[in-house]
Amino acid sequence: MAEVVLGSVVESVTGHLVSLVSQEIRLACGVRAELVKLQTTVSIIGGVLREADKRRVEADDVKEWLKKLKELFYDADDLLDDFSTEVFRRRRVIGGGKRILNEVSTFFSSSNQFLYASKMARRVKEMRERIDAIWNDRSACFQLEGNSLGKTTLARLVFNDDKVKEYFEMRLIWVCVSTNFHVEDIVRKIVRECTPNKEGISNLDMNELQKRLGEWLHGNKFLLVLDDVWNDNRSKWLELREFLMSGAKGSKILVTTRYIRVAETMTRKFHKLSGLPEDESLSLLMQMAMKEEHEWKGQNLEKIAGEIVKKCAGVPLAIKTVGRLLVHSGCREKDWLDFKNNDLSSIDQEEGDIMPTLKLSYDFLPSHLKPCFAYCSLFPQDFKLEPGELVYLWMAQGFINKPRGGGKTLEEEGYNYFRELLSRSFFQDIQEDLHGEIMSCRMHDLMHDLARLVAGDNCITIDSSRGEKFQGGARHVTTNDLNVFNGFERDRRMRSMFLIVEKWTYIYIVVLDVSCFRSLRALRICDAGIKEISHSIGKLKHLRSLDLSGNRELRYLPDSISRLCNLESLNLTGCWHLERLPCGITKLVNLRHLGLGGCENLTHMPRGMGTLTNLQRLDVFIVGEESNQNAAGLNELSRLIGLKKRLTILCLERVRSSSISSEVDASFSMEKLAHLQYLGLCWGCRWDGDGDASVSNDEEVLEKLRPHPYLKGLRIKAYGGARLPSWVSQLHNLVEIEISDCHECRQLPPIDQLPFLKRISLKYLENLEHIALSEGGTMAQSNFFPSSEEIELWRLPKFKGWEWERRGGAIELKRRMAILLLLLLLLLLLLC
Repeated sequence: MAEVVLGSVVESVTGHLVSLVSQEIRLACGVRAELVKLQTTVSIIGGVLREADKRRVEADDVKEWLKKLKELFYDADDLLDDFSTEVFRRRRVIGGGKRILNEVSTFFSSSNQFLYASKMARRVKEMRERIDAIWNDRSACFQLEGNSLGKTTLARLVFNDDKVKEYFEMRLIWVCVSTNFHVEDIVRKIVRECTPNKEGISNLDMNELQKRLGEWLHGNKFLLVLDDVWNDNRSKWLELREFLMSGAKGSKILVTTRYIRVAETMTRKFHKLSGLPEDESLSLLMQMAMKEEHEWKGQNLEKIAGEIVKKCAGVPLAIKTVGRLLVHSGCREKDWLDFKNNDLSSIDQEEGDIMPTLKLSYDFLPSHLKPCFAYCSLFPQDFKLEPGELVYLWMAQGFINKPRGGGKTLEEEGYNYFRELLSRSFFQDIQEDLHGEIMSCRMHDLMHDLARLVAGDNCITIDSSRGEKFQGGARHVTTNDLNVFNGFERDRRMRSMFLIVEKWTYIYIVVLDVSCFRSLRALRICDAGIKEISHSIGKLKHLRSLDLSGNRELRYLPDSISRLCNLESLNLTGCWHLERLPCGITKLVNLRHLGLGGCENLTHMPRGMGTLTNLQRLDVFIVGEESNQNAAGLNELSRLIGLKKRLTILCLERVRSSSISSEVDASFSMEKLAHLQYLGLCWGCRWDGDGDASVSNDEEVLEKLRPHPYLKGLRIKAYGGARLPSWVSQLHNLVEIEISDCHECRQLPPIDQLPFLKRISLKYLENLEHIALSEGGTMAQSNFFPSSEEIELWRLPKFKGWEWERRGGAIELKRRMAILLLLLLLLLLLLC
């Protein structure tokens, strides 16, 4: 049965109740009284349920009871989210200033809202009574009870080795610690192992235990093995270590753990086991499956066996588990193929097999990370996961707790969740950019199987090619064919809907309409050939995350999207034919992420973009034509001070010199965007033929686009000026710089002293002659491009080299260039 984790939905319900009860609104017909009663009920139950999330619940009847309670909390969350949304919309309709307070103070008490208020009071009361009924029916208490790479086996080999026994004079102690790292219990286990007479040890107090242990260890070399340690609290480890300091020099403590943070808590030096090589894995599989070489080679099973072994990633316990299960599969190719195509979570296993062992890693997770991990089962095996996307999906489902204090954003807290799961080996194969940011990762097949196991029927995948059908109880669904949802229009409980098609598979959706699924929090339909979005999408008032990336035929979004007032993430990346954004998008004041990369036909940003002050990520901003009254001005950008990560500004040629005083006025400053890591500044094609004016205009605009000094990445494209501004040389945290298609640029400012600059790319600079070098010959030669790893020079027909201004240091320059070339890991030099 699936794991039942209620913490996230309890937190969401609690948050809604606190917000509604605390707002300055008069709630008629007993609405406030019912909300307060429900708040009291949830507060009492929530404490117990949070504790249940921390424990391992094995009894099926308890799991079933928790599942029913979770379903009720989901319904309560939908109800209160409806209510909160109505309050929010009312505020938006009324307007600003004191009028908000005056009008909202009579919200749900005026005659035109009487019926709604009466209905709401009745529904809240019914919900509380339903929760009370399930809660009062409880009849159970909650019992608490590298990943199988052979750590314990290796430790046993060391422990039982004759030379080891001789060296430590037979003073060897083996203690299985597991999840309970209680110092007194561990000391008691050690004393029990090293004492011939074990009677009465359980009754000894800590002082007596310490005395006996000290007597046994004093002046003797010993080997203590602490097996399967999970504790990452250093103070507890130091407390235990104090009891072990009386042994002779040369004593050793060997610790096995599947959690790297445990190792880092204890020591700086540790050994991380890797998996078995493929040939040894295959040999172990066949040994466990009791198959002779002539059997599996003669039946063409070698290739299938190789693929099965690959899923096991060299993990001995996984290979043994699979081999044991293959014993009765015979030697028919079909039997082995059927096994290969199944995930391990769907196969019955015994206590010592891989899945129950891996599940211990899940059981030991903090409760707030469990739903985040299980949710990843919605993605296919070996899918490239992006941390940013995962975080916004987790946010949409309410999995991320609001950070305490005001120092962190939800995105930063969510990224901490991701890093924690990564540190516990739930993710692997990370790819980082030059700035050290993790761009993508994958989930190993075994971990994916585990995610499906713990998610159960809460998160399901439907493959239409296998004849699988929609299960009515699912809350989160992935499919490769939207037709599987036909006939389930009345099932409105679904919270996530993903359409993920295989690469090179093309499907076409003329009009997308999923409005019947009113509880959706996340909708992800990518690369589906959508041509039009139904206006009914505005009915999805719970929607937080909408991903339509890769739908190249989509030309516009309906104006009704402005009704999605809870929307936090809108991804339109790769919607190539998208021509405009609806003006009403500026009403989405809760929007935190807007992805527009690759929207090549998008002409401008809607006027009023500066009101979206909650935006954390905006990858593209397009300057509109001067004559377009509906286009956002460049100065609106400086109001979006929360922007992080990457931003590219396109069509800067539209900022004319005649309008520069208004377009880039005194209030505008890119330095206000102090959290950006990467900035792209791009001009487009020019057809006016006014070369000198363009040069002067571009230089003036670029000077005013000076970013904050901590920027890590800078790209300048199609700039029409002859020189770059001096502020480029003052970006001392710059890691990469790319300058391309700047046909009038003749000289670049000095960048050779930027201490962190790793990548320099100069392309299509047809008139570039020199790159200035920094002055000050007393600088150490090692400071000349001190961190450079890659220089790309492409199509620089007039380039003469680096110029040492006001100095004749040609010899010294050559010496510095020689040093630079030795430091470079890659030098791509392609000159025409």
